[in-house]
Amino acid sequence: MPQGGQITIRTKNMVFEDGYSRPLAEMPTGAYVVLEVSDKGTGITPEIMARIFEPFFTTKEIGKGTGLGLATVFGIVKQTCGHIEVESKVGAGSTFRVYFDDASASPIKNKNHKPHRDAEVASRGGEVVLVAEDDDGVRSIINLILVRNGYTVLEARNGQAAVDLATQYKSRIDLLVTDVVMPGMNGFQLAQQLQTLHPETQILFISGFPNHPALRQEALNGDVNFLQKPLSASSLTRKVREILDGRRSSPTEETQGVALPIVGAVPGNELP
Repeated sequence: MPQGGQITIRTKNMVFEDGYSRPLAEMPTGAYVVLEVSDKGTGITPEIMARIFEPFFTTKEIGKGTGLGLATVFGIVKQTCGHIEVESKVGAGSTFRVYFDDASASPIKNKNHKPHRDAEVASRGGEVVLVAEDDDGVRSIINLILVRNGYTVLEARNGQAAVDLATQYKSRIDLLVTDVVMPGMNGFQLAQQLQTLHPETQILFISGFPNHPALRQEALNGDVNFLQKPLSASSLTRKVREILDGRRSSPTEETQGVALPIVGAVPGNELP
């Protein structure tokens, strides 16, 4: 709303029963608590609407936005088994509605809803993870995903900061998640120094440049745990768990560098 305007926040309870239409086809019948946020802004065009939850997509100029805000919202909603709906009209504003299971409702609620709790539990842990990433937005997302899955996260905005932190941290560091390309010390240099300080630490490299010469050379030197940015919450937590459990993943999305959205499949924008 560049000229100012009105934002309205509403909450309400809704029940969708069999035989009645629901806002989103994938929503099971049952009881929901709804959070609705509306504005009187410029609205969203259909072309942009199709990509608004896509990680790193932004209409803002360079330096003004990372494109992670709505991706984060979408991820949190989906991780809590919720649903999100958007309506917008150019020149008239936008409305976002988030539907959460109503835990206080009667047993009839969401009788068809079967959240993937087993998968969530399988990807959780309690280990200590050091995250080294120079992009503040990406680092925040990774930290959020790991903390929400039970890990203790140590945060560093570059390689040298990670070394300094690891030098001071006297307890065990189970895993380093590090960007490959960072100013000053790169991810491989950081990994070498860190394993001198903490030999027990496993390493997971991440990068938006899977064909970077340093990454190719390191891969030739031996096994490398690698994920390509942008990351999905599920691929990150699954890979972290595999490394910490000493398991080997199949050479699919992680090792072949398939780009995945941070929050999983976005309706209308599914990626491999």
